[in-house]
Amino acid sequence: MKRLRFRLTAGFILVIMLVLIILGIYNAKLFEDTYIDTLSSRLEKEAMLISKSFNWESMIRKDYSTLARQVETWSASGEARVTIIDREGTVLADSEVSYQEMENHRSRAEVVQALQGETGTSLRYSHTTSKDTIYVAVPLYVKEDLAGVIRLAYPIQLAKTKVHQLWLGQFVALLIIFLLSSYIGSRIAKGLTGPIEKITEVARDITRQRFGTKISIEGKGEIAELARVINYMSENLEKQMRQIRENEKKLSDVLTNMFSGVILVDQHGHILLSNRASQQILNKTQADLIGRSYSEVTKNLDLRQWIEEVFRYKKGLRNELHLYYPEEKIVDTSLAPLFDEYNAFVGVVIVLHDITEIRRLEKIRSDFVANASHELKTPVTSIRGFTETLLDGAMYEEELLHSFLQIINKESERLQRLIDDILDLSKIEQKKLSLEVKPCHMESIINDVILHVQTDLEKKGIQFSSSIPGDLVIEADPDRLKQIFINLIVNAIQYTPENGKVWIETEVKEDKVIFAVCDTGVGIPKQDLRRVFERFYRVDKARSRHSGGTGLGLAIVKHLVESHHGRIWVESVEGKGSKFFVELTKENKKFS
Repeated sequence: MKRLRFRLTAGFILVIMLVLIILGIYNAKLFEDTYIDTLSSRLEKEAMLISKSFNWESMIRKDYSTLARQVETWSASGEARVTIIDREGTVLADSEVSYQEMENHRSRAEVVQALQGETGTSLRYSHTTSKDTIYVAVPLYVKEDLAGVIRLAYPIQLAKTKVHQLWLGQFVALLIIFLLSSYIGSRIAKGLTGPIEKITEVARDITRQRFGTKISIEGKGEIAELARVINYMSENLEKQMRQIRENEKKLSDVLTNMFSGVILVDQHGHILLSNRASQQILNKTQADLIGRSYSEVTKNLDLRQWIEEVFRYKKGLRNELHLYYPEEKIVDTSLAPLFDEYNAFVGVVIVLHDITEIRRLEKIRSDFVANASHELKTPVTSIRGFTETLLDGAMYEEELLHSFLQIINKESERLQRLIDDILDLSKIEQKKLSLEVKPCHMESIINDVILHVQTDLEKKGIQFSSSIPGDLVIEADPDRLKQIFINLIVNAIQYTPENGKVWIETEVKEDKVIFAVCDTGVGIPKQDLRRVFERFYRVDKARSRHSGGTGLGLAIVKHLVESHHGRIWVESVEGKGSKFFVELTKENKKFS
């Protein structure tokens, strides 16, 4: 912008300088011409006066002495050199030089004109006087006959001196005018470019998305109006950019936090956008996806074929995608073409929704229905079979009646336990199980549990021990806590051979306690460890049913522990025993 100010100032100064130079030259030339014209007119008048005020018969007689005295008198009074020339061009008298030394003047321009009866004027260098001289010659008549020429000459050195003085005065005046005009021009240029500089700075800030700068230009005019328009534009742009950023932030938050994966592929097949969920589903990082071709990063043949199909037919589709690395996943995949405002194809949007857990839950639900039906069918079939046998006549045999009634009673109890466990599990999963949290003395809790399972321990001759500190207190629901340990200890007793061992280990941390229910039982195969907490899952189905288990105990335990905001896991070596770990918080603030 400084260059614009410099160009304006320089242009303004250049124009003024040219105008002043032209004006100075014109004025000097005009003065010089005017001065010469004035001097020529004066000399002409003086020559005419001389020609009429003298008796020129002496000229005819060629009385050189009389003519010499007369021209000296005229020259002294008029400050001009006077020369008398006859018709043949011979100089008869001259006020400054002896006529005898002067050559014939008939060829002089002014003399030629005068001999023709006109006033002759000439401006040239005089070799006689060695000066630039103006000559004015008029015809001289004696008795109406042309007798010769009277010529007056005046050196124009004085005119040149005055012209030089005029040049000097004019130069000083023009210099002052030039400096004053330059200053005024600079101020005018600054006044014009200053607001433009401010406008440029604000425009530059707007391009950098800094909208706080405003243009403060008061008054009226086009520049002030432009400044107000730019200020208004800056405010509107700031509002729009703020709105755009807010919308981008909302969109980014939605894309980042949504569980469904979103991938945007442009018309050239390069990935433009990928949210966190899509990266987790595909087991890729953002650097692996953004800017790369989908054919490079997508190893799944089905997904590549679906994308190519949308590119080819410009129609959406939906399928289930099966991924196998690094773990098996089932992904509900929707693909749709994208078009711009001119209905031109610009890319494909892919939405991925991990439905692995949904499919797993559907399978669990299906397995649960099948297992529940099977588990319910067994005691119901037994009860119905023995009842029909009794009705067919066995009821009249006392021994058979007593034996069958005991079996019916046992199966009824098993059926009741199964129904109770299913109802408990349903309540826990639906968050309908209320917990009465209070401080629980763990040694007392375990003692109550041992009393409950004492008969089972004695039947199999199993030794039980516990390392729970006597002062250990945690916040939990005491009844549900007992249910957790009863199920774990009963499970350990069921899978521990006679004369085995069952014990509880305790690790007390700063704010947590880890209980480990250990046994020397048959253990759990490695491939079954991750499934032991599933409903109706049994490692040894024959032994579990023979012992009266429902297959829901560990599932209930898992849900109860999680209801207390704890966690449970198992470690086991087949043939050597198992350890079920329960981690609980001492002071459970989540219930506060």
